[in-house]
Amino acid sequence: MNIKIIKETKFKNVIVSVRFRSNLSENTIAGKMILSDLLSNVCAKYPDKQAVVNRLNELYGASLSSNYVTYGNTQVVELRSKFINSSFIQNDINLFDEVIKLLSDFIYRPLLDKDGMFNAMFVEEAKRITLSKIARIIDEPAQYSPVATSALIGKGQALGIQAIHQIDNIKKLTLKDLYAVYHNMIENDDIDILVVGDVDEEESKSKLQTIFNQKNISNIANSSYSLHATDIQDYYEENRDISQAYITMAYQTNIKNSDESFWSLQVANAIFGQTPSSLLFREVREKHSLCYSISSSLLAYDGGMLVNVGVDPKNVNKTIDLIKEQFHRVCTGDFPDESISTIKEMLINMMTNQQDDQFGILNFAYRNILLNNTQKVSDIIEKIKVVQREDIKEVFSNCKYLSTFVLTKEGAHE
Repeated sequence: MNIKIIKETKFKNVIVSVRFRSNLSENTIAGKMILSDLLSNVCAKYPDKQAVVNRLNELYGASLSSNYVTYGNTQVVELRSKFINSSFIQNDINLFDEVIKLLSDFIYRPLLDKDGMFNAMFVEEAKRITLSKIARIIDEPAQYSPVATSALIGKGQALGIQAIHQIDNIKKLTLKDLYAVYHNMIENDDIDILVVGDVDEEESKSKLQTIFNQKNISNIANSSYSLHATDIQDYYEENRDISQAYITMAYQTNIKNSDESFWSLQVANAIFGQTPSSLLFREVREKHSLCYSISSSLLAYDGGMLVNVGVDPKNVNKTIDLIKEQFHRVCTGDFPDESISTIKEMLINMMTNQQDDQFGILNFAYRNILLNNTQKVSDIIEKIKVVQREDIKEVFSNCKYLSTFVLTKEGAHE
């Protein structure tokens, strides 16, 4: 069990996050997605939603939420609570103690029926919620395009396992199947617990160890990996009755986010298309007026990069050519000196500001757990500061173009 206590006196609230981490698997993703909605809903001690609300009110408005996230080769089911520090209330109650007991109740003592299975009504509700989330992704072209592209280029690897392909698995998931996934999660997943707030570090750690008392199996793969796409086409097109065309272009970076060169890649990507001062934004949007927005983003744990843009169908080919031109410009160093300094300053400010946000601190700490390192924000800032033009050229020159996916109306472009 990994326990990370980040003592921060500047926040009035405390966050406790309990995360179950396992290898990403096609066999368990549907069940894990359902569990992420189910586990924060009700439990044996609080068997209906009103009982949960009443208990959270007793804990001075504490929140309880759950989440399902993938990080490269791994998947995580999280249960989290945010609550006010006990020093700000006029009462003898120790909210930290009460909240970790609450989390334990929801995790280890779920509401089961007479057969020892999850309550069917709440399972069906969790299924509807999860299927609704997937439907929104599919129905929204700007969201669907990058997800569909990721599935295509990631075939046979972790990136290829996408939620949009889990609809049938979710529908046919039985109560017995779901309980088996839950039991395996409790018995075999690694557990990571993070706390951010003004708490006593040693005392909090001791209490968490007593309440959760779980050993990590340590058979979990490294979250970060380098994508190696094979057997993919240069171009994919999917037709839908929509007025705008959505383009996603995919690249293989050949860099993991645990590599020393990752922060050079961050700077290069920001120059390419991450910001309003990037080459893509200036050329495709401002100079040629082909779109309202365009951006590039890193799939940091998978070693990939995507460019996403929506355009008039008649401008698809022109836009693709312009994106390729801007990529080549970064590879050859064809960008102004001020772009480097501006981007580096922006990234440094983002890293600094992250430390003023409680969830930013939490996420940075979890990144260290996933990558098995102890980097500080100051370490990363120093890495960003020393990035030079040649570093930027080198990391982008090592990137490999993979494929272009276009979602558009049939026959809408040449």
